[in-house]
Amino acid sequence: MRTIKIIAIIFVTIFMVSCETYYRMVTTLDRDGNAIREVYTKGDSAFMAGDMSHNPFLFNIGLNWNIIRYDSVLKYNFFGSENIINVKASKKVSSIDLFSKELNCSEINRSLAAPEETLTKNFGWFYTNYTFTGVYKKLNFQVPVSIDKYLSKEEQKLWTQGNFKDYGTTNGFEMKNMLDGIEDEFMDWYSRNCFEIGLNSIEKISKKTIADEDKDKIYKLLYKKEQTEDIMPELIAKTLDIFYKTNSFSKLYKTNKKSIDQEFENTSLKIELLSNIISYELIVPGEIISTNSSIINSNTLTWKVDGIRILFDDYTLTTQYRVTNTWAFILSGLVLLVAITSIILIFRKSRKIF
Repeated sequence: MRTIKIIAIIFVTIFMVSCETYYRMVTTLDRDGNAIREVYTKGDSAFMAGDMSHNPFLFNIGLNWNIIRYDSVLKYNFFGSENIINVKASKKVSSIDLFSKELNCSEINRSLAAPEETLTKNFGWFYTNYTFTGVYKKLNFQVPVSIDKYLSKEEQKLWTQGNFKDYGTTNGFEMKNMLDGIEDEFMDWYSRNCFEIGLNSIEKISKKTIADEDKDKIYKLLYKKEQTEDIMPELIAKTLDIFYKTNSFSKLYKTNKKSIDQEFENTSLKIELLSNIISYELIVPGEIISTNSSIINSNTLTWKVDGIRILFDDYTLTTQYRVTNTWAFILSGLVLLVAITSIILIFRKSRKIF
């Protein structure tokens, strides 16, 4: 059964053991601002046989995308995890911002599939400077209890995006204690939302409303920091029986198991996006001046993008690079040569006069 599984996904990001979906997205820019995008992933046997309804990409592929199915599978290293890719979708546009503007995808996928990208140009005589920005918008989903009740904005960013620049003098022991505390609060937030979603699924069927003061007591009875079992509707029903000294909730769950579980799954469906991982690679036609990418290979920058990073906030990719205006050096050299030649001729002419 498909469930909310935030805990499992968080552990995946630490231990790298799960069934994530991987995408390699390569964007190549030229001096004029034209962009070519190539997106690689793994298609199932039906898609490889030509069944377009089994589209493996996060966006809809139509006539504007060129699809290549590889005869043999390729392996690619996604941040230490080697995975198979066997299909590529590619497209060329005159401006990088058109990728998101023209992309056809479901609203549930838009945060990961369509980053808002811009490329600004600042002309200089010898060099032309470019600034690239790509913004992956925060996941658009609602949960009953806000993360703000558990973690500060700074802690949220640290936990999901890794903002360690303000902790330069913090040693490993101190950092571990701080992260352990953040993890405890995050798991409490996760469990509370599992509880609220599951309880709401039971309330809809039972037509009964649990008082808020009772909810807090039931949750405290249910949640333990060291527990490994997810808080699912069945466990909630058993805890309700214990709290109210009855067996009616367990009976209700057994009778309506399919409906209650389906309601729970439908509410938590968007959380599945957390398991998508993108290797965003940007190839620029000049010298890199600055960037927030931690992986730079010659003129290629790579960022890791996934649902975890945009769970609570936007995730921004930035880089500045410059392109040498060769013609400006040549023209300046010619002007300088003409100037020097003119000065020499004038000097020689003046000496003859005297």
